[in-house]
Amino acid sequence: MEKLIEVLKEFFKVELDENTKLGDFDKWDSLGHLNLFMKLEEVYNVSFSIDEIMGAKTIKDIHQLLKSKNV
Repeated sequence: MEKLIEVLKEFFKVELDENTKLGDFDKWDSLGHLNLFMKLEEVYNVSFSIDEIMGAKTIKDIHQLLKSKNV
């Protein structure tokens, strides 16, 4: 979880924790959501389905997705 939090802090340029909801950020939109997942795919060398991307609403959701991919 620590690495994920650091990646997200760098991406969003704000302080956050595992309980932060993705929609809580100013100017959050669907393009930002997709850009985040493209960054995560690059950092973790994984790929996400469109259903996984659209279903992730919180940092905990992303963490669970990464765990399901053995990351």
